[in-house]
Amino acid sequence: MENPFNLSQEKLIELLSGYEAWLKSDPKEAKYPEVIREQSKKIKGDFLNSETLQRLNDDELYQKIYKYSRNLEGRVHRTLGGDILHTSIKELRSNLMYILTSKDTPFIIAQNILDGTHKIKSFAKAFWSPILLAQFPGILPNWNNKTEDFLIKLGIDITSSKLSISEKYGKISDAFTYLSGLIEGHDLYTINHLMHYGTAIKEGSDLILKLQGKMISDPVSELITSYKAQIRETRLKDELYKWKLIKIYRGRPDINAADFNEEVLSIDFNNLVYYNAVRVKKHIASRLPEEYRSCFIKLFDDKEDLSKRIKGFITDVLIVYRKGEGQLGSHHDERTTAAFLTFHDPLKYTFFQNSFYRKYCTMIGVNPKTKGEKYSHYLDLVSDLIKKYIYPDKELVDLVNSYMDADCFDDPNKLILAQDILFQMRDKNEEEDEDQVDLVEENADHAKTKNDMKTTALNTILYGPPGTGKTYNTVNKALEIIGENIEGKTRKVIKELFDKKMQEGQIVFTTFHQSMSYEDFIEGIKPIEPEKESDPVIYRIEYGVFRNLCIEASFAVAQLRETKTTEEVLDFSILYDKFVESVDEKLLGGDQVELETKTGGSVMVESISHQGNFIIKHHEGTRTYTVSKARLTKLQSAIKNLSEVSNINDKFREIIGGSNSSAYWSVLNAIRKEKQTKIITKENRTYTFDEKKEVVLSLSRADYKDKKGKPFVLIIDEINRGNVSQIFGELITLIEEDKRLGKDEALEATLPYSKDKFGVPANLFIIGTMNTADRSVEALDTALRRRFSFEEMVPNPELIATEGYLKDDNGFAGEIDMVLLLTIINRRIGKLLDKDHQIGHSYLMCVNNLQELKTVFQSKIIPLLQEYFFGDFGKIGLVLGKGFFDSVESVQENLFADFDDYDASEFAERQVYRLKDISKLSDEEFTEAINLLLKI
Repeated sequence: MENPFNLSQEKLIELLSGYEAWLKSDPKEAKYPEVIREQSKKIKGDFLNSETLQRLNDDELYQKIYKYSRNLEGRVHRTLGGDILHTSIKELRSNLMYILTSKDTPFIIAQNILDGTHKIKSFAKAFWSPILLAQFPGILPNWNNKTEDFLIKLGIDITSSKLSISEKYGKISDAFTYLSGLIEGHDLYTINHLMHYGTAIKEGSDLILKLQGKMISDPVSELITSYKAQIRETRLKDELYKWKLIKIYRGRPDINAADFNEEVLSIDFNNLVYYNAVRVKKHIASRLPEEYRSCFIKLFDDKEDLSKRIKGFITDVLIVYRKGEGQLGSHHDERTTAAFLTFHDPLKYTFFQNSFYRKYCTMIGVNPKTKGEKYSHYLDLVSDLIKKYIYPDKELVDLVNSYMDADCFDDPNKLILAQDILFQMRDKNEEEDEDQVDLVEENADHAKTKNDMKTTALNTILYGPPGTGKTYNTVNKALEIIGENIEGKTRKVIKELFDKKMQEGQIVFTTFHQSMSYEDFIEGIKPIEPEKESDPVIYRIEYGVFRNLCIEASFAVAQLRETKTTEEVLDFSILYDKFVESVDEKLLGGDQVELETKTGGSVMVESISHQGNFIIKHHEGTRTYTVSKARLTKLQSAIKNLSEVSNINDKFREIIGGSNSSAYWSVLNAIRKEKQTKIITKENRTYTFDEKKEVVLSLSRADYKDKKGKPFVLIIDEINRGNVSQIFGELITLIEEDKRLGKDEALEATLPYSKDKFGVPANLFIIGTMNTADRSVEALDTALRRRFSFEEMVPNPELIATEGYLKDDNGFAGEIDMVLLLTIINRRIGKLLDKDHQIGHSYLMCVNNLQELKTVFQSKIIPLLQEYFFGDFGKIGLVLGKGFFDSVESVQENLFADFDDYDASEFAERQVYRLKDISKLSDEEFTEAINLLLKI
């Protein structure tokens, strides 16, 4: 075999000799190749053999693989939590069976497992490499970061993206095989530990540099030397507080504490947390302690990937901070998060600062990670620093221990010491600048959060063929719009969150249909069921789903503005309701209620209507007048002092239109007198819909300027199935982005029933779905088309589990490439019809076995094709192939009636087909039909 390295064979033998001498000098290291060899045997015995794999149920297999993953090196056990393993257990079983039974070469198997048809998200080479080594011990070596670093040092670069996984494994295998043949007694297991010697052990790294003729320079060793010299002078006087604080507060904050506010405030983080973060911490803990506790519960759950936890914590805290009326950034960056983690568990975590992390990366020649990924990378670097330099340096350890007293945390894993070495090596003037960089990054994220509503289209329609996940994706899209972080959450959790937001009224879901009307969507006159059978049916104006949501969204804007007018409207609403109750009680008791008029006379309250309005009558008069709450609210807002109104007829007409001014003045005057004797309670006030409506009706266009309020979302499923022109009516213009309330070109319309001015606020988002295979698409209003942004949802076969074994009760029924199956069907439909009539991936995503695939064909795919092609079996046959059809024997004699000289012979000989009943097909017959379908 040709030498693939940049060292001669003689120098490689010298490297191996140095490696063997090192093994003999350290019995612990000498055992390592045998430990890995035993690991391979255990993998084979526990789950990597066909008999065991078929015997184990899912829970038993999960336990075996969970135990295996906990013993892996590096970050794998942090990345692969129990939840991920649980949800992936069926795919893992399938992959293990593929490794055991496939006739592909080991390199192709590795390619498919790591970056091909059998790739499982989150399961990278660090998980699969030991399993592949166990199955192919003489061919596929253990492949990890040290392998890559070692080979790069010796001139073999396998990091290029141009190389496939199989090509990379080929290069690694050749390198291992060449090295193992140079000195007797070596195999892939011993050469695997050579990688560690040449990268993680200073002696091995120095030997490689010497063999390459390079000067030996180790900046980290120089750093340790400088650190020892420095602490001999300072005796760690200014830094011991870290070890002492950990001793006092280890395990805190306690997420089970009865009073989480007190728990958080009682911890002294000193300067380990940026001072603005301390301020925010106090702010959140005092206002929203339970929401803050929830953030820490998720942060401390080490079953999840660390980077994902950190990103989630930063986002969640910012949301809670905003909810607690916080301003700018939350300052809970990676430095602050690292401090929380370290106090909670100093055996796993240590303190972090961006400044010394970046400088250390530069020193050792690695690229720093981006925000959210820094701390995980930093812990990996700290782990290497401890193994290579701190543990082996007895002088360093003894020196540091000599400065510790009984009040200090013993730091058995040397994580706090590693941080102190890196912290003290940074330039003193760098700290403030780097912290400002973190602050700028966080505030930039906040600015992005604030601007999300600007960049998200207010009106969106998701369109595509059936089964492409349009309705499914409205859930995610709606939650993202209202600012919920759904990254990393399971579908169950996402759906629960969506249902919660629907119950709270922030998201509303409706479906358009042929009977949907303007009165259902905007407003209309509806009959109200009488309380008693003898009572007459009453009709009143009822709001539809769209106007109701507009009221909620507009009220959110009003709450942001907190104008005096808004408060007065709410106060007046409470006073009005109390006055109605008081008058109604008197009337029921038989008392007469008279109200003073402006001229000094009086009017009588005859009754209170079902709608809660006053029915007023003049003395000696026969006619009654209705005084409504809505109109009184407008008068209350517009007139500050009733006694100063000289001509109430003209003034009231100007504000509320034609009405009996004396009646309105009398009721309003009485309510204002009530106000002088009643105290309005505002603590913990909840608002009725009527109160919200009155506040919104009192707003002017100026009140919406530069205010949006929290977002609301209206989801309209099957938007094209309704008569859009009829349903939206004159409001179709008002939903345009530049016509929304608060915009420079804002418009309002006068509604036909209530005569109210109405506009659509800018914090109301509309998401529609549209099935392109539905013939009603052709009737979609052009006005609607140009007022919505359209997002196409196309069939995505890659979302289906690829080449999966479909299993029945009798075992494996055969291998069907589900991706290819859907792709071929859709290509044929595209040729015969168009892309709008293809079949979505969701039909096949839940198929786990052959019986389920039969059901999908019988109840979903074939009926859809029959609808698409109007029962034309010829075209359906071109899509499915002849395996799904029976042919009825052609009849030669003429079956047709005699009709002059018309020749029917060609019809008599025509072949007649019928679709097979798939439920009656055997597994073998159905599999054969699928195989015929896949033939091109």
